[in-house]
Amino acid sequence: MWKIVNSLISNIRRLRYNNTIKKVDKTGRNIIYIAVTSLNYWWGNYGFSEKTGWEDIGIYVKDGNRFKKLGWICICARSYLEHGLEELENDPDEMSFVKEIKGFLKDDEIKYHYYYDNPNYKDFYEVPFEAERNEMNVKPRSMEIWHPGGGIDKGAVDDCVRSFMKKFLDINVERIVYKDIVSPEEALQEYVEEMERWEQYKGVVFSDDLIQSLEDKWKISKEKVLEILNRSTK
Repeated sequence: MWKIVNSLISNIRRLRYNNTIKKVDKTGRNIIYIAVTSLNYWWGNYGFSEKTGWEDIGIYVKDGNRFKKLGWICICARSYLEHGLEELENDPDEMSFVKEIKGFLKDDEIKYHYYYDNPNYKDFYEVPFEAERNEMNVKPRSMEIWHPGGGIDKGAVDDCVRSFMKKFLDINVERIVYKDIVSPEEALQEYVEEMERWEQYKGVVFSDDLIQSLEDKWKISKEKVLEILNRSTK
């Protein structure tokens, strides 16, 4: 029974999705909006910590004053997959996955990894666009995009979003912009509060490397950087 119900639901989702896609200009004269889902991304890109190894990204187009979601992707950087490889190698059930990761690490290209539901599951889901089907002729429930970079920044996100839009939706993208932006000051405040929650600060001391990194990123003087950092801890 669930297989029939799921098929009907999938058809409805696909029709709704296709109606949204039809409104998107496929010639490249469009702007795609992205939503970052974690502060780890901003912390890494502003230099407060290492760049995150994975991030979920929402993809939107604008219809008048409203945002319409086209989908979401999970981006995994090379560093994230490298760090998890040792543990996976000790699990006999993950040998196929390990082989796939090792193949990716040998190359310098974006790769897709897919996850599938069983069509008999009550909560069955498959993406509303055409994508690589498995042996049961089922489309993926979700996918990861493996990026060859060492960490995730705007460049890596842009690479993956452009690849996704062209590969699955046949849409060329002119420009990719943030739907919402967390400012350096906001990100810093959240970062300090997070560190305090984990009791990693007994009084905040900012390293010379961090200060220099922020000088370069923000294009301001050392004194101004210290003023912003110290203000965030009060």
